[in-house]
Amino acid sequence: MKCRQNGFTLLELMVVVAIIAVIMTIIMSIMANAFKANNRTTAMSKVNDNGSYALEQIRRYYLSQSVCDTNALTVSSDFILQLVNGGTGETMSLTKKDEVLVKGSLSAVCADGALNVGFTLSTGENKSVDYKSEKSFKTTVVLRN
Repeated sequence: MKCRQNGFTLLELMVVVAIIAVIMTIIMSIMANAFKANNRTTAMSKVNDNGSYALEQIRRYYLSQSVCDTNALTVSSDFILQLVNGGTGETMSLTKKDEVLVKGSLSAVCADGALNVGFTLSTGENKSVDYKSEKSFKTTVVLRN
């Protein structure tokens, strides 16, 4: 009479553990890539939102002015884009301090009744590559006389 034992052999258990480990590695890799893509998208969204807002405020301000004063646009020591109202002296921040920085220089040139403005915004300078984003913004505002 032969005695049959129930259960799994050590080899069978090791194969199952190896298969589970491979599947978990694949799943973790997919999740890590999804988180990285989310971080890049969030960073680009911050740059786009701040840049679009700044361009719209610049356009509105200069459309309401009768003269082209390029001194109204400045970059603060914190690398924040600012608009200084010449009439009131009030300063309005066009970019958010903790989100994006003006990278490089701001260009504002008046020519032929139009203002040409250009600047570059970046975010995540002190973070890993996954959190960094940079974009240049340019616009032309035809002044009303």
